[in-house]
Amino acid sequence: MRYLRILAWAAAAFCLAVPLRAQVPGRINFQGKLLDTSNNPRNGPYDMTFRVFNLPTSGTSLWSETQTGVSVGNGVFSVQLGAVAPIAASVFASSAAYLEIQVGSEVGVPRQQLVTSPYAFTAQLASTATVAATALDLVSGDTDYIQNRSALQAGAVFYVSSATVGGPFTATGTVKLGGVSGVSDVTVQSDLVVSGNLTANGAGPHVFTGDILAGGDIKTVGGNILDSAGTSRIAIGGTILLNGNLSVPAGQNGVNFSTGVFFNGAASGDNYIAYPFQASTVLSPGNVVIITGANTVGTTTTAGSAAAIGFAVTSALGTNDTVWVAMSGIMTNAVSNAAIAFGARVCTSATAGRVQSCNVTGAPVGKALTGTTGGGQTLTVVMYTGN
Repeated sequence: MRYLRILAWAAAAFCLAVPLRAQVPGRINFQGKLLDTSNNPRNGPYDMTFRVFNLPTSGTSLWSETQTGVSVGNGVFSVQLGAVAPIAASVFASSAAYLEIQVGSEVGVPRQQLVTSPYAFTAQLASTATVAATALDLVSGDTDYIQNRSALQAGAVFYVSSATVGGPFTATGTVKLGGVSGVSDVTVQSDLVVSGNLTANGAGPHVFTGDILAGGDIKTVGGNILDSAGTSRIAIGGTILLNGNLSVPAGQNGVNFSTGVFFNGAASGDNYIAYPFQASTVLSPGNVVIITGANTVGTTTTAGSAAAIGFAVTSALGTNDTVWVAMSGIMTNAVSNAAIAFGARVCTSATAGRVQSCNVTGAPVGKALTGTTGGGQTLTVVMYTGN
């Protein structure tokens, strides 16, 4: 054999009409002509080995395969490169590629440079990329891009400036929401399921209108978690399911459940359970209150009133305002009408909202855990009703 002359070749492995997510076949249609030393065309079956190198001479072999019994008629043969060993997209990721053909023991020279169509293989690498040039250095399993797959992509870290999730969002690790230094807010309108910790950074508000299911901690850094109404407390419109404890740091306002229970863990030592009522008058935190009607509370100037039920823990600006009333636990900001001794039973007094020591017939609202030396002073009361 004197030499091999390539008549034509084309790449059918990939074309622009193929959807970006289609699997690239890994083959190239190739046609050549085999001549003997007198330039006469050869005929018959031949074993041919095809190799792709990165240089026109020497260099590194990037791919090779041997096809046996290739039919040659009047010197012409046609094969599909990659029919035996599929050609990986990475073969054409370098700046140049050269095809070498060996027939039997004879190697044809020079190597033929492959151009244009075979480089469509790199489109496989760009199937999930916005900019194809960026994807040239990426391979399957790379942690630098998001893959469309059913299993977790281990080791990958993604930064998304904007995204919309139409259904449930599931994360098995730590999810941090919000921008640097509180620039961005977080809004979740569907359910949020987190097996690890959920941390919302920034000043917020961080609004959750669906359910939050967390296997770890729910934290805010520099902001609150609010419902669409927005309050200074943590108010969730959906369901909170916790595998651990629900705690409120000292000095915080508490956790507000729409079912009507308010837990407080303030630094002052308040520790109570409260329920919502409608106010029949202006009320301030620490006011002792009585039942004034169906689900309504107010104050009284009757000492030892049997209608006393507890202490207001939030303010009410007037009639029909919602006020939370602590009915059990410890209240630290009750206000005395006169001197009250430690351990004394306390009840309503002649001054609206204040407490005094009960006489024998008075209906107590609790017992003094601290004493006062006169009126207008605060004291701590452990709450109970009855004699």
